[in-house]
Amino acid sequence: MGMMSESTAARPRGRPPRTVETMKAMQARIAAVAIRLFREEGYASVSMRRMAQEAGCTPATLYSYFASKTDILRHIWAEVFEGLFTALGRLAAGIESPRERLAAVSRAYVRYWVDHPETYRVVYMTEGVTQPEVSVFLDEAADQFALFFDLMRRAWATASPDDVEGRTQALLCGLQGVAHNLVTVSGYGWAPAERLVDTLVEALLPPRLPLWLDA
Repeated sequence: MGMMSESTAARPRGRPPRTVETMKAMQARIAAVAIRLFREEGYASVSMRRMAQEAGCTPATLYSYFASKTDILRHIWAEVFEGLFTALGRLAAGIESPRERLAAVSRAYVRYWVDHPETYRVVYMTEGVTQPEVSVFLDEAADQFALFFDLMRRAWATASPDDVEGRTQALLCGLQGVAHNLVTVSGYGWAPAERLVDTLVEALLPPRLPLWLDA
């Protein structure tokens, strides 16, 4: 037998290694398929095998990216919240007034969900998921929602930490309620989202001083 050439001997066997770009593209592809299937058929009804088939890969390949269906859901949520809170952070950084900063971020938070109703349903209305299954994500999301606590603290500098905590929790409950109603009961004649949010924020912030005192 003739000797192998140096280039042939150096050629690696098997599949080429995955690049970061390739892995991200495949994860995005799987996530897009999962969002569609969860929306159309329900989270509990969709199997990993079905997602692999729809994504055009083998179940083994799918499991090499995600350990479980819950893992895929957590990935979807993490991607959504990372993009949302990155945008909210940029918005906050460009506004000088603490009061208007909180109001603008609150409006943008609700507007995102109203503009992306299907994403809202996947994040907040997925049935068949228990809190223990997503506990890791909930801990991570708490760090992101800390933005609202910081904005409330800066907008109401004289409030105690407990008061800031309570008012921020009330704000978040209210924002979720506004978003939920606008997404799920969209046929009702709600006031514009921005007006609803501004009313909520104003109720939780200190009264504005009269102009003659604020001068």
